[in-house]
Amino acid sequence: MLLAYYEYKYGKTFKPVKRRSEKAAVPESAICPRCGAPHQYIYKNNGSKGQYQCKVCGELFNKTNIYNRPLALRCPYCGHILVAKKDRKHFRVHKCVNSKCSYYRSNLANLPKDLNAADKHKYKLNYIYMVANYAMTAAAVIKPFTDTFDYKPSKILSADETYIKVKGVKHYVWLVMDACKKSILGYQVSNTRAVGPCILAMRMAFAKFKEFPNKALKFIADGYSAYPIASQQFKLKNNWDFDVTQVIGLTNDDAVSTEFRWVKQVVERLNRTFKSSYRVTDGYGSENSALYGVSLWVAYYNFLRPHPYNYWKPLNELDILSEAGNMPAKWQLLIYLGQEAILKMQESKVQ
Repeated sequence: MLLAYYEYKYGKTFKPVKRRSEKAAVPESAICPRCGAPHQYIYKNNGSKGQYQCKVCGELFNKTNIYNRPLALRCPYCGHILVAKKDRKHFRVHKCVNSKCSYYRSNLANLPKDLNAADKHKYKLNYIYMVANYAMTAAAVIKPFTDTFDYKPSKILSADETYIKVKGVKHYVWLVMDACKKSILGYQVSNTRAVGPCILAMRMAFAKFKEFPNKALKFIADGYSAYPIASQQFKLKNNWDFDVTQVIGLTNDDAVSTEFRWVKQVVERLNRTFKSSYRVTDGYGSENSALYGVSLWVAYYNFLRPHPYNYWKPLNELDILSEAGNMPAKWQLLIYLGQEAILKMQESKVQ
């Protein structure tokens, strides 16, 4: 409550409203729906027309205030409430039907000039609610399971970075994978190509080892300087002694490239696979959405995507997913596994 906070911070009580007449009196049932201030702190904002204003937080409200209304999805372009148009098996499609919506009018203006009016329905002109908010929540739940799963990694890892766009600005995705079993063990999204996010991606991958292999580990990367610099940090802080082998160029002009070219090609194929699914998004709207988008893609790649390497089965087969009949059901089960992982993490902290 803001009144209690005010008294705690300033050591004095917040003064109530001074009524100049009986007409300015507010009924005792008038309570601010935002901060809970009682009627002594409520103004009649527009006389007898029924609108009130809270002196504490400034909230405007009336008897049928917005806090009592059911939740509604709104168009981000015009603010109108979205209308439920279609019911699918696992979700509902909402659409903005406001003919003055800027999104609709912009798309309408971009239609071909010679388009037949009967063919206008073939174009998606109205704003349709996507599952971005749901995806962000699902990613936050699934991520703990993806990041703590026991992948039983081999001792050959490969790393690379690729770029994406966030609000039109170049960002980077760092990927560290098991070159033999093909699972993604570490990943990071950053707005810089400095050594910091490289260390974070490597640290996430190394956490998958129950016992760090040290010199037995073969870590393959390109010629970028961030990888050997990051390895020095692990040597100093964790006393992990391993070498970074850098495969440089596109041809096998030396013994190192000849021996480890196949490892570098594995992670380059991974980058192409990621880019093929990322390209249709036309970039991300925020750094958070980029991180959640990549984490969902990693979960899909590691647990749901059929791989020719594994006879068109997922890289990491889960018994609980074998009974799911379709992809939405598999995602729901991954959410369930993520919730279980979060509960185990919370219980371990309590103990």
